[in-house]
Amino acid sequence: AQPRSRGLGDVYKRPVEERVPESYVETRDPDELAKLLGVDPRLVVRTPPLARLAYAIADALLRGCNVLLVGPPGSGKTTLAWLVCKVAMSRGAAVRLLRGPSRGGEGVVLLADDLRASGCEKWCLARALKGSRGLLATARTHEYERLLRYGASESVFGARPVPAHALDPPEGV
Repeated sequence: AQPRSRGLGDVYKRPVEERVPESYVETRDPDELAKLLGVDPRLVVRTPPLARLAYAIADALLRGCNVLLVGPPGSGKTTLAWLVCKVAMSRGAAVRLLRGPSRGGEGVVLLADDLRASGCEKWCLARALKGSRGLLATARTHEYERLLRYGASESVFGARPVPAHALDPPEGV
């Protein structure tokens, strides 16, 4: 019997795991992750509020929560993501820098740096991450707005983000 060729419609009906092979780099070394992300640890100024934020986000990720860092280019999203992952690694976690969908697991932080909305009409990494736990992602503000239009962000993160300044205690408290 002749094998039946499948059209593109058949491809999109298959589960994501079958359409896109798992694609990631896993590391437990903060220096290796810094190189992969293009972060120079020597240029990172670790202030007490930044350290508290990094520890709080790492704690949330290790409990299985998903976190999305949104901001303009150069605002420090990737650097903060690296600091958070460094904290998680100090607690024994591995970090998977994603290039495609991946299933997390206990003691694994999933990192998707620079999520894009391109292709979200049919498939994109943001949609493929639905159901992931312990996911830390970064997105530029304009890409996040596009992801919202496709419903890709809320399907993974469950809600619109809370600005970081809204998490800080009021002055004098």
